[in-house]
Amino acid sequence: FKKITIMKKITLLASFILALLTTSYAADIVVDPSITTLSAAYTAAQGGDVLILMDGTYTFTSNFTMTKAITFKSQNVLGATIQGATFAFTTNSTGNVTFKDLVIDGTRATNASYVVDFTASAYPLAVNKIVFENCTVKNYGNCFLRANRGECTCEGFTINKCTIKDCGSAAAYPLFQVAKTKFGNSSLEFTNNTVVNFANEYIQTYSVTAGADNSATYLFKNNTFYKTATNSARKPFQFSSGIVKIQNNIFALSATDNVRTSDVMINAAIASAEFTNNNVYSYGAGDLFTFTWSPTAGTTTVSGNIDSNPNFSDPDNGNFTLPVGSAAALANMGDPRWNPNAPSSVNQVIIDSNTLVSIYTVEGKILRKNVI
Repeated sequence: FKKITIMKKITLLASFILALLTTSYAADIVVDPSITTLSAAYTAAQGGDVLILMDGTYTFTSNFTMTKAITFKSQNVLGATIQGATFAFTTNSTGNVTFKDLVIDGTRATNASYVVDFTASAYPLAVNKIVFENCTVKNYGNCFLRANRGECTCEGFTINKCTIKDCGSAAAYPLFQVAKTKFGNSSLEFTNNTVVNFANEYIQTYSVTAGADNSATYLFKNNTFYKTATNSARKPFQFSSGIVKIQNNIFALSATDNVRTSDVMINAAIASAEFTNNNVYSYGAGDLFTFTWSPTAGTTTVSGNIDSNPNFSDPDNGNFTLPVGSAAALANMGDPRWNPNAPSSVNQVIIDSNTLVSIYTVEGKILRKNVI
């Protein structure tokens, strides 16, 4: 009996050791642009790995196709630049993909059109969660997310604490063109961002003509928009389904096409919509929150919006700090990184017209410096 017990223990131990030897674990991989390309590092990585990019520029001349769950992270905040890439999702269930602390620049011979593109040789396409955290995105010719080429589903799309600037063109798509993508029980969340000089609208959602997506949430909260624009082809907001929340944003000096009679298009089939506690200042042809379609009674809330000048410190040089005690600051409107009343204050100092340093402080102590 003892012999059998000992043999069982040895067998279990051997099985455990074999499992350890054959199991792959996520790894942090430091990528040096002087030694290898980001494409080569990505090919060698396994799903779940974190690619830590050393300072420098990682250049692409075409799409960068996503095929696995990877986190791309700058070793030093905003020290690494991925240039010229459109992150293309072409196959089903590649896994969650995260971009953190990076500069993502669309500049190439002909600037990249899209930051993210859901494009496949055959549809439907299923995409996992995608996250952009504390990134600067600039110089893309069209939109942030193109997801209208065929039927897609996405488990979530989040952009948080990012700066998006100098993107779009007169005939381009909205920031989010998701007219053929369902988010199901998940959400598209755009929070705590600053958008500057974007030449088009904000979002066009899944069309009810192709089937409702009313379990999805579309959240725009605590963003600062400055000098965005629209054209005669689309409304700034077009919602055909879902739970809509437009809250605590600042829309300032945004030009609209003068032929517009309203600026929000809502289909009566949406689950609900909130346009609350926003500051809309000098918005082109008129009020941003006027509607083309009459929503079902009780589904839409429009309240707490103001039209005062936010009085940014120096917006044309990238400083959107709000005055202490201003209406927008006290009401917690806009990107909180510019709000001196935010719980963890963010004081921002202009170095020159192209460089802005954020000094994050808590109780007067400098925690880190970010060049954004």
